[in-house]
Amino acid sequence: MSFTRKEVSQHKVKNDCWIVIKNKVYDVTNWIPKHPGGPTMISNLGGQDCTEEFKVFHLKPNFNRLKPFYKGEIVEAERKHQTALSKDIELLQRDLEKLGAFKPDYWFYVNRGSIVAALFAVCLYFIQFSPTSLASCLISAVALGIMWQQLAFIGHDLGHHVVTHNKALDDNLSLFVGNAIQGISLEWWKHNHNTHHSLTNSVNYDPDIQHLPFMAVSKVYFKSLFSHYYNRIMKFDGAAEYFISIQHYMFYPIMSLARFNLYAQSFIHNIIGPGSQSPKRNAELLTLTIFWCWLSYLLSFTGSFSNGLLFMLVSHAVAGLVHVQICINHFSMEVFDGVPQRAFEDDGYVRSQLESTTDIDCHPLMDWFHGGLQFQIEHHIYPHLTRSSLRYVQVEIKKICAKHGLTYYSKPFFQANFDVLKKLYDTSKELKLSEMIIDGMNMHG
Repeated sequence: MSFTRKEVSQHKVKNDCWIVIKNKVYDVTNWIPKHPGGPTMISNLGGQDCTEEFKVFHLKPNFNRLKPFYKGEIVEAERKHQTALSKDIELLQRDLEKLGAFKPDYWFYVNRGSIVAALFAVCLYFIQFSPTSLASCLISAVALGIMWQQLAFIGHDLGHHVVTHNKALDDNLSLFVGNAIQGISLEWWKHNHNTHHSLTNSVNYDPDIQHLPFMAVSKVYFKSLFSHYYNRIMKFDGAAEYFISIQHYMFYPIMSLARFNLYAQSFIHNIIGPGSQSPKRNAELLTLTIFWCWLSYLLSFTGSFSNGLLFMLVSHAVAGLVHVQICINHFSMEVFDGVPQRAFEDDGYVRSQLESTTDIDCHPLMDWFHGGLQFQIEHHIYPHLTRSSLRYVQVEIKKICAKHGLTYYSKPFFQANFDVLKKLYDTSKELKLSEMIIDGMNMHG
């Protein structure tokens, strides 16, 4: 049976979901709740061509597993063929597979684990060395904050199954590294981060740019809109209007406290959110509880409530560096209304990533500080890459972009920070301008 793309596009909801892969139509409705990457990975792209996404998010795509869902073919006149850019991206992946770029690099993570262990040792030493000393409290808090920042990078790699490249093992390690040591739910992170990867910088879908009422990176948010991630209307109310008017001043204070929101989201996800029906729910809640037990015990060594409060604020502000690092890769870049891939006739996934993402220039000696997030373009195009291979791949991606006349964005760390502040400032100015126009119209009326 043959279908037009318009006919396929009518089947785009969870209880009636069709997708197109390599010009074949599949009814994946029954697979949505079983999908290992989360149900929204499929439902968000329902009714559309997902050929690129299927190849990107599966290191070794098993097309045979699609056979039970086969529905028909796309009509001859509307079939798509592989483009030159797509061929180059695929050829590079094959070369990287031969080089072992998708295989575990255990010594790399032994090195990173040593850094984490050393930071925790410093934290413990100074918090016990002189518990009532303000200096000791601050040094200990800073060490813990940097440790959390480094662990966030390892947790990120585990979530993408690039530490051992064994899904079950990486997931179990994540319960320890993410939940028990950092207090951040692995299952919540996967639900959030997979959505971000598949629909980067979409105002409707990407939770990484949906921060009302505190921030907005586009004037689209000046009108209440529906979030497909949170499954609710994000209201643009008086509080949002106030915070967005000063968001360029509030960016770093918000980032310094952002970790507390992740704690809340982790419990919400597992108690009343999508994770409440997961078989991993009990393990999630147990390991999250372990985090709060050891952290509470550690706080008991600070000697006083004021020292404990200072310890929490400083450690979380330092750990907030990772939130800044995440934001500077995307906040200043192009945003999209709806599914970003649909803004391009061909190669929608790769081209939308190049428009919505920037790399961060840094010396190799600073790679430990950025934790792989400085190679965000490469990571989004090949999410299964082992972190130690990213610098090499960056060179190859730049060659492909130059060959096809595509812009490759990369900027120094401080320039990237400045560009984010400028984007937030410009958006706040657009808000004030729109208010002036509305006031003028009201006066004219």
